[in-house]
Amino acid sequence: MLQVRLDAGDLAFVTNCYQFLTSIRVSLGDPLGEIHERVGDWLSTVRRWKWNEYTHLLAVYRGFLRCLMDEAPGSTRFEGDGFDEDAYRTHREAPQYNILRAVYPLLKLQACYLADDLEGALASAREASETQSGLLGQYIVADYHFYAALTRAGLLVDARDIARVELRIAIEKHLLKLRDWVKGCPDNFLHKQQLVEAELARALGKPDRAATMYERAQRSARVAGFLHIEALAHELAGRFHLAAGRERIAA
Repeated sequence: MLQVRLDAGDLAFVTNCYQFLTSIRVSLGDPLGEIHERVGDWLSTVRRWKWNEYTHLLAVYRGFLRCLMDEAPGSTRFEGDGFDEDAYRTHREAPQYNILRAVYPLLKLQACYLADDLEGALASAREASETQSGLLGQYIVADYHFYAALTRAGLLVDARDIARVELRIAIEKHLLKLRDWVKGCPDNFLHKQQLVEAELARALGKPDRAATMYERAQRSARVAGFLHIEALAHELAGRFHLAAGRERIAA
């Protein structure tokens, strides 16, 4: 179908497919190097069409993938392929960034969380909450609720007073979404719900509950084929056990 539309010159359909396929492959945990290479091919195609909105979008995806591949250790900047992140932050209301405004904060949220920059992730989560309506119906919205919830659970550990209450309320809202999606398709969402519940239990000082939910999240992610989420669940569980002095289990 994609090639048929491409041959017919339906550039709008094709470029939307490029964005959708990229986001799905990232969410499914496909090999990052393969996605990066394929998106590079699509970026070259879109550049020939001089479609700046999607040129910026695919360039940002490539920058995001480079962050995940740790090409610049510790960096969460989406530079390269002609994209200037500082220029985007300054002029993001410009027409050429219309599509990117919805996707950029969701990708930045994930990159910051996975780089242990929880404050940066929280700032991106807040920005994403205002722009995600442009992506309704896409799986990347589930990633937003997942990583935003994990971010807030991580910050909940040391939060106090009203900040703690606000974080707890926000996490429950994210969980409400995830639980609702689990009813319709547990394979796609149960592991996410369980990992958030594990991190929430850890933050609330419920170690038995946390240990149980980490194990369930690992198993659910493995069975459903989300191996990158299984890996994340193992990493978070390892940190949990290490903090409790259970070094042998953490290893």
